[in-house]
Amino acid sequence: MDEQKETLYVCSAMDPRFKAFPFLSDDECQDIYIRAITEAAKIQGLFQEEAGVETAETDVNVVPEKEDSQGHVEVREEEDISAGPSSKRARDSCTLADLLGETYGASTAKKHRTTQDQAEEEMTRYKEAASMSLAGGNPLNWWKEHQSE
Repeated sequence: MDEQKETLYVCSAMDPRFKAFPFLSDDECQDIYIRAITEAAKIQGLFQEEAGVETAETDVNVVPEKEDSQGHVEVREEEDISAGPSSKRARDSCTLADLLGETYGASTAKKHRTTQDQAEEEMTRYKEAASMSLAGGNPLNWWKEHQSE
């Protein structure tokens, strides 16, 4: 199958009206969904890397330290501690729980899934969902209704 045709099939697979592919063999259909899963995982990985870089850059402040005889200012990087506790008074919640949040909570298994696993699960749910009829309306409305699934 050539690249252009495969790309068009992947686009058709994302349309809930045509996701069944009755005109393709089971192997060809599986190949299309594997490509869609791979591309989705790659894109999600890029978004996560980009978000990680942005948060790492915003956690450091540049603080002027001193000026030398030529007028150059030395700077040092200082971590942002404004999110830390402001006082040592007793509180209703545990400080360790505040610090770690949901890191060690019940949803730990979900957070450690790879982007490939997430894409496979989402594609499985999508394929199991009922197809939209041709007269069923706008596929973008279908995606809006099913975005939280």
